[in-house]
Amino acid sequence: MFRGSARALHLRAEAASMEMRKLLPLLPSRTRDSIPSAHSVASLIVSTAFANTMNHSSVSHSRDCPVLAKMLPLSRIGSEPSFTSRPCANCVRERVHYLASVVFCEDFEQRCFKCNTVHQNVCIERTNKEIVAPATPLACEVEATFGSLSALKERIQQFSNAVMSPGRLWIVYSSPTGDKPRGGINVLSLPGCKVPLVYGLWPLAVVNLSEERICCELERHIKSAGDRAAVGAETQLPAWSHAARTQSTAAAMSDEVEPSLYNRAMERFNLSELQAVVAKRALGTMNWAFVEEQLASAQTYYNSAERANTRQEYRKGKEQLAAMRAMSRLKDSGAVIHAADSVTISSSHPTALAAEAEKEFVSSPIAAQAASTKAAPTEAVNAEASMTVAQHGAGAAGTTFSAPASAAGGGSTGEKLYTDVESSSAPVAASGPLPVQQPDGTWEYHYDNGDVTKVRKDGTKVFQTKDLTTTVYGSGDTLFEYPNNTSILDRADGVRITTYADGTTQEERLK
Repeated sequence: MFRGSARALHLRAEAASMEMRKLLPLLPSRTRDSIPSAHSVASLIVSTAFANTMNHSSVSHSRDCPVLAKMLPLSRIGSEPSFTSRPCANCVRERVHYLASVVFCEDFEQRCFKCNTVHQNVCIERTNKEIVAPATPLACEVEATFGSLSALKERIQQFSNAVMSPGRLWIVYSSPTGDKPRGGINVLSLPGCKVPLVYGLWPLAVVNLSEERICCELERHIKSAGDRAAVGAETQLPAWSHAARTQSTAAAMSDEVEPSLYNRAMERFNLSELQAVVAKRALGTMNWAFVEEQLASAQTYYNSAERANTRQEYRKGKEQLAAMRAMSRLKDSGAVIHAADSVTISSSHPTALAAEAEKEFVSSPIAAQAASTKAAPTEAVNAEASMTVAQHGAGAAGTTFSAPASAAGGGSTGEKLYTDVESSSAPVAASGPLPVQQPDGTWEYHYDNGDVTKVRKDGTKVFQTKDLTTTVYGSGDTLFEYPNNTSILDRADGVRITTYADGTTQEERLK
């Protein structure tokens, strides 16, 4: 009974697949083009997650979105003709992302626990003891990360008792980094049908701790009890379940069972204990041959040249876009931009780059200088899942933009732009400014003659020279400050206030 009530409140993979096929034509063309295969559910998950998290400006709701106005639930957008005729791109992406996640989770779980008669390295459960004999590559990776297979099982049991909401436990493989050139296996707890692909992690195995699975375990315990309290409680739903909190299900619950009997039956079943039992049974029936295949696929993917080229192309697009914005701001400040000027972008979280990646990335003397800093961006799953960005033109002829930049939506807050004239072998104009971004977001442009131009986040511009500091505020006021502690403030309303070194002020109205 618990199983049926919980299943009625959860979307099945078959229904999710049918609804997803209806919504796919409503996706924006840019999102559809980023999907390498129309039948790749993983690509759908990554591409829709990328659109919903990285491009907020381009995925805002439409003006007449019925979901935003709370006139139509998100689960019914595929069956509403008025919505399909004028779809909201943001709602379609969000719904497709959820449906693809549901299909992926159920399919992955079935393959993870599918009986494999060819391989005999599956779990053998005898008297509540599991004997696991995974393949050697998997055992090596587990020992390198956790020390032993028993430590991995203890970690899974610990996570199963500590989950805050029903969901799934994932055994994932992370990409190699400068600190861990081989990658590593980790345990990740995600709520609902959240997929580790959106975090750039490769799933190896999954333990289903959803509400439906816990209700099935609770029903099994109640039926095995056999007493009057347990039999009476079988017609009731656990108070922590989503099914018991819905009005329709709560109204249909039987009132014939005494509350005291129900409470005594439920007191014997602890939620954490049920989760631990579900996790233990999942480890006992896991197909370790499939886990080994997933591990081999993950290692092949992370070491493939296709992934390196995809990251390189994505990084180039982000670098060029950031460099164009920096040069645009530099142009707005009044500085003269020469064709030989260059912009170098450095990540605030440097990690070592592979030697081959450096050779592929370096395409000019200034790019070689940038690569020598060995600063690699924090990688995003969107770049790993064939999410490429079209390369933009550099603007002026001969201008070179290159260096590692963050792929996660434009880099971190501590990112700075600079030009190293001394170490660069390319000719750079003597009057070229040196742009630097401060932690508070202020841009500073330093010139060889000592002049400094500052552009603050609120639009205020400060021009500092040896004999004068001019500050132009966004309100239209202009402040002139001199080395002798004298200042002149020209307000936007035509009033000039002069402050002398002795502190006296003079106010006059300009004609």
